[in-house]
Amino acid sequence: MSVTTVPPPAAAHGPPAAPPAAPALRALAVERVHRLRRFHLHLMVFAAGLPLLGVVWVVTEYLEEHTWPSRFASAPDVAGTWDPWFFFVAGFWALALVLHALRTYLGPPVGPLGHWVRRPIPEDQLDREVARVRASAWWHGD
Repeated sequence: MSVTTVPPPAAAHGPPAAPPAAPALRALAVERVHRLRRFHLHLMVFAAGLPLLGVVWVVTEYLEEHTWPSRFASAPDVAGTWDPWFFFVAGFWALALVLHALRTYLGPPVGPLGHWVRRPIPEDQLDREVARVRASAWWHGD
């Protein structure tokens, strides 16, 4: 006599389902996901934009000086001297990215600006905005 085993239901595989989150906890989780997405977008723009900006810098400086740099300085009258504006832009942009990362991963869930932006919207303001969107050229809804 053979015994057949029935596989357990799919819910038995993996971790147990988490209980539904409270609305406030869910709102914080949504805010964190949005914050992570904004940071990742900033990181991708930085990774693509900085090399592009570097190419612009090299091309403009080479066409202006007609030679490769012998030094970097803000001295337009000296031949072979390239203006180092690219390094300042790259440094400040990298600093902004680091501050954005710190705010994303170590900052409070919603700061004072977030509370101000997400404050309740009065019905009259919402009605005016709905009318404005409905009257706009790109709205193709009802």
